[in-house]
Amino acid sequence: MSRPFMWYLGALAVALGLSFLPVRRLGWVTDLSGIVTAPTVPFGDVTRRVVVWLKPAPNRGESPETAALQQEIDRFRTLYHAERERVEELRQRIEQLERTREIDPGVAFDALTATITGRNTQSAGEVYVLNRGSGRRAQRGAVVVYNGSHLVGRIESVTTLTSLMIPITNPAIGPIEGFAAPAAGADARNVSGERPRTFLTPQKDGTLTGDIARDAGVREGDLILLADPSWPRTAWARIVGTVVSVRPRDDSPFRDALVVRPRFTAANLASVTILIESGESGIVGGNVGGAG
Repeated sequence: MSRPFMWYLGALAVALGLSFLPVRRLGWVTDLSGIVTAPTVPFGDVTRRVVVWLKPAPNRGESPETAALQQEIDRFRTLYHAERERVEELRQRIEQLERTREIDPGVAFDALTATITGRNTQSAGEVYVLNRGSGRRAQRGAVVVYNGSHLVGRIESVTTLTSLMIPITNPAIGPIEGFAAPAAGADARNVSGERPRTFLTPQKDGTLTGDIARDAGVREGDLILLADPSWPRTAWARIVGTVVSVRPRDDSPFRDALVVRPRFTAANLASVTILIESGESGIVGGNVGGAG
């Protein structure tokens, strides 16, 4: 039996014997353990400091004054952003009204802003509810535009508080007569009988289709402007849409089939402008109505 193993057995026997002694006679063991662990104390102190530094401070709760102040800050922040949104909305409405008056339909009119508040689906297509009714001068048959020059629809019915608008993409509105004009530099104020004319029929896919003389030279990207005697004069020269397709008609070698798509549709708008003829013939332009 080797000497190291004998030392091991001896130490084991001593430890076993000490375990049977009373605790009051083992105080010297504590002093011995202190000597053994002394070299590791500095490392343990550093570890504890790192743990305290990394651990987040306990949340002891905010004082009532701090909580109330934070609530006031949040409330004023909400009010600030709400007012910014309102100012931006009013700015856009003013721009719409100004652009509406840039086009001269040859008749006096008033421009009234309205907000789209709802949408209903009928057999022919969608109709939209506006928050302006007869109590605020909306009239059945009035023209509805966006951004001054883009035709959106027409008022179908009116109550005291609201009105119902049929968009130009709804087949129930019927065929629309218009003329073609180049998109670049199109003179929307000159409705001439010499311009190439077309009758457009609304489709349920949001487009309008028709045909036009091939020698008119209509190309994709050109505009179709309204020139329909069945519509109020306030609608004349407003943009119906952009030509997105031109192709020869199979049954007519001298005419091209057109597909026209409005740039703005009621489904994507929050507010529109209603044009009301003032009845003062010979006075061009219009008055600005309230921002409803």
